[in-house]
This record gives sequence, C-alpha cells and structure tokens, in this order.
Amino acid sequence: MGFYIRKSVRVGPFRFNLSNSGIGVSAGIRGLRVGSGPRGTYVHMGSNGLYYRQTLTSSAGRPQPNPKSPSVASYSPSWTHGPMYSIGSGAVSDMVDSNFAELLEEIETRRSRIVLWPIMLAATILFAAFLFINQTPLWAQITCLLPLAVGTMVISQRDRLRKTVVLMYDLEEMGLDNYKNLHAAIDEITNCGGVWHITAQGDVYNRKYHAGARGLINRRAFSLTYRNPPWIRTNLSVPSLSFNDLTLYLLPDLILAHAPNGYGAIDYASLTFDARPTRFIEEQSVPQDAVVVDHTWRYVNKDGGPDRRFNNNRQIPICQYEELRISSSTGIHELLQFSRCGVSVRLQAVVAELAVGIRKAIAQAELIEQKRIEERRLLESTPALALENTLRDVLPPPPRSMHSVLFDLLCCMMAADGRVSSAEISKINQIMDKIRPGWTEDHCRTRINSFVNDVKTRGYVSMLEQAMSHLPMFKQQGRQRTLMKCMEAVANADGIHSDRERNLLDRIRGSLAD
Repeated sequence: MGFYIRKSVRVGPFRFNLSNSGIGVSAGIRGLRVGSGPRGTYVHMGSNGLYYRQTLTSSAGRPQPNPKSPSVASYSPSWTHGPMYSIGSGAVSDMVDSNFAELLEEIETRRSRIVLWPIMLAATILFAAFLFINQTPLWAQITCLLPLAVGTMVISQRDRLRKTVVLMYDLEEMGLDNYKNLHAAIDEITNCGGVWHITAQGDVYNRKYHAGARGLINRRAFSLTYRNPPWIRTNLSVPSLSFNDLTLYLLPDLILAHAPNGYGAIDYASLTFDARPTRFIEEQSVPQDAVVVDHTWRYVNKDGGPDRRFNNNRQIPICQYEELRISSSTGIHELLQFSRCGVSVRLQAVVAELAVGIRKAIAQAELIEQKRIEERRLLESTPALALENTLRDVLPPPPRSMHSVLFDLLCCMMAADGRVSSAEISKINQIMDKIRPGWTEDHCRTRINSFVNDVKTRGYVSMLEQAMSHLPMFKQQGRQRTLMKCMEAVANADGIHSDRERNLLDRIRGSLAD
C-alpha cells in the first residue's frame, strides 16, 4: 500500500472531514447529508450536478552472540544446546509517555465500553426461534423481526462510533516529508528477500550438531503492513510492525503500542536502534538478495570439514545478514533479521528526523501558548492608558484627520528647541480655536500634556517623523500657506526663533515643495 492522506474518514454512518478551517463531522445518505464543522451546522443535498447547501447555525535482553561466529536456527536435539531465552518487550501498561497521557486515557475509556449489539442480536435470534417453534405466521414473524433487525444494525453502528477514536492529521511540509520518508524506509525493508523476527536465542553445547555455530535462535517470517490500530481510525496509511502479541503503529507524532490488554505510547526520541552484520548458517532457502560468504556442513568436525559418520551430511551456506535491535527506555526490546545489509540505516535516520521534528513542533506549540498566556495577563493587568499605548504599538494606526495632524505639527514646533513655554501653549490654543471650533482650552492642554509624555517615552524624533508622514495632505496651495503661517506663529510666540525651529520650518517647506 502506498502513502496517502485522506481528507475524510468514515466511522459507521458518520464521516469526519478535514479542511483548512478545521475538522467537521457529517451523516446521512447519498444526496442528503447533515453536518457540523468549524463554520456551523449545515444541510447538503442534491445529485447529478445540482446541489443545495444551507447553513443552519454557526459555530533489557540476553547479550548478542559474537558477530563473527555464525548463528543457526534451532532444529537439533535439546541436549545439544542450552535453554532458549525469549526476546520480547515489556507490558504496554509501562509504555506511557506524559505527552500522550490524555490520548491513552481516551482510547482506554472507549475500548472498555461494552458492546451492546451482540446482546441485541442474541435476543433477536432467540425471539425468532420462539416464533418459529410456535408456528407463528410468516407475515407476523417478518413484522416482529424486522424492527429488531434494524435495531441491531443501529446499535452496531452506535457501538462502533462509541468505541472508535478518530485521529485526523493535517501535516505541515516538514512533517509530511518526514512521514513520507518513513514510508519509503519501511518499503525498502519490505522489499528485502527475507525479514525475520527473532523470538528466542540460546547457547550451543555441542557445535558438531549445529554446523559449527556457537549460538541458536528461534525466528519466524516477519512482515510490515499498513493498517489502522484497532478501534482507531486515521486519515493516513499507518505502518505497523507485529511482534507476537505486541504491534507497533508508527503514527506521525508517536508510536502506539497495542497488546490484547490495552495500548501504550512511545516517543520516537526514546527509541534506540542497534544494527550490526551477522554471519548466519542458512538451513532454509537462501533469499535472492543475500550474500553467501562461506559454507559449512550440517555435522561438522573441529577442523571445519564434514563428519563422515553421518549420512546425508549436506553442505550449508553461511550468509551475511543484518540484525536490528529495537529498544526503548519504556520496555521495547525486539530483534529483527534482514537478508540484506544496510537496509536499517535509512530507518534509523528517518526516525531521528521524526524525533527532531516532533520536538520542534512541541517547542513551537509551547512558545505560542506562552505568548497567549502573556497576552492574557497583559490584558488583565495593564492600566487603560498603558493598554492603549500597547495596542497602538501592535495595531496599525487609524487614519488621522487634518486638524489632528496640524495639532501634532504645532506641538513638534513648540518642542523643537527643547522647551515648552506658556506663550507657545497659548498660541496653539488660539490657532486650534480658530481652525477647529469646539477644541476648548482644557482639551488642548490635555492633548499637549499627552504629547509631552509621548516625547518622554518615545522620543522627539519618533513623534516628529510620525507627524511628518502626514504632510502630503497639506500639499494643496491654500493648505500649504495656512500650515506655514501657523507654524511660524508658534515659532515666534515666545520671542525666540532658535536654529532648530528654523531648520524645522525649512524641512517642512522642502517636503511640501517635493
């Protein structure tokens, strides 16, 4: 199965839909569906190209044998070798990652819910038998059993919905590339001529009976498939690795470990891969991609030659295989064998990339959440005036009226020499009273005090640049003369015409002339 991402997942009569605005759910039949999503509740109906849509509401193991010493599968008498020690993972109840505790709790809650449809089906069958034994007319049997059959189907769909957890993934570009690379690495392993799961290993007492091998293993053919975890639906093709009673499902953000008694969660960063080449005495058929590096005999002497005391002492190839030990601090301990060396290198690299990507995503999410908390605290604790200044720095400035811009320019002229005199303040009051009736003296003084405070906090240059940015609205001939007369009146109000004031007047004239 190739890599895919679906935009919808069906669970019983319900369909979960993934869009840019979020996740929604709908139900119905072909031609008529009722759904709910981030934009509200809606009805969608129609067929043959004509459709209608109406929104209703908004909304730890044994040590490895010596790699240079070949291993062989265990098929000889038990007295020729030691006990076989099992290789396997721990209980899934110990595989709990704090980042996914809520997900595991949700899965366990739904998994433990009782399935009701078998009870309903059994009751229907018993009632049908009762009607048959009592020779009830056929029409009466159909009339009585049809509602029960429909009810069983409805309860079955309801049970399926109650017990199913839906995981919808909308992967960013980096996460999507990493997950595609994981699929490619899994496909490369799947294409090996032979993949085995080693379930047990032991020591050899008499190497003569084991083709000269120092260690024995029990193994079985192993396959990697794509399937969803039980009672979990996703919009992705999920690689799965089955080890006896334990199955690992490789999701984009975590590894789900499933066993008959429940689920566990494993972080990619906690996985450890140990790949090494091994010489293996292959008594079965040699895979096409395997490399035969030597030969031995089924019953071998100390010098490596065949033991002539045994009939049918056939020659056996020794292959160069690769073993991959997968382990984690939470109890994963599995051993795989591949017929081709080097196939696990890509898998190790991809898992490492996934772990790094997940850590970055978690850190980014924590940073965004921290910013939201800080903004909320700021809104709750900042006084009204400071809040206004903060919003002014964050939000784009609103359009300014010509009278407000004129007032700011007059204030800039007043503060150009670094002094604010009462004569200059009085002159600004007179000008604004003539140009903008309704600006009282108290109102002008309040605005002047606010301008002075802004100069102290933001600086005079910043205030001047802000006022100068609105000069284009005075470029009409009549407006230019009026602006310059008002600016000269404020500059001469205190009887002192400083160089800074003259420079500001020249700058304004030059800007208006451009």
